[in-house]
Amino acid sequence: MKIKDVEWGYFNTNDFGLSVTLIYLGNELMLNPAPEDKRVTFHFELTPTLKQEVQDYWNNALLVNPRRYANESKALKSWLHGAIG
Repeated sequence: MKIKDVEWGYFNTNDFGLSVTLIYLGNELMLNPAPEDKRVTFHFELTPTLKQEVQDYWNNALLVNPRRYANESKALKSWLHGAIG
């Protein structure tokens, strides 16, 4: 997969699982305004390792701790429910 959604130094994605993984790997989710149509776009600052992490995600080349991943997923869902309402 090629990273196409790069704009002004950010990587943008609508993929919840990828976003959880990027947060799990230590990438910072950039704040963005709540969407009007409830479709969320996640914004991450481009780092030297982000492109490879995205490639590894799509190639199933990552190993994660399942409990920690689940906790990151719950935290992001909680944040979304608070931000979107």
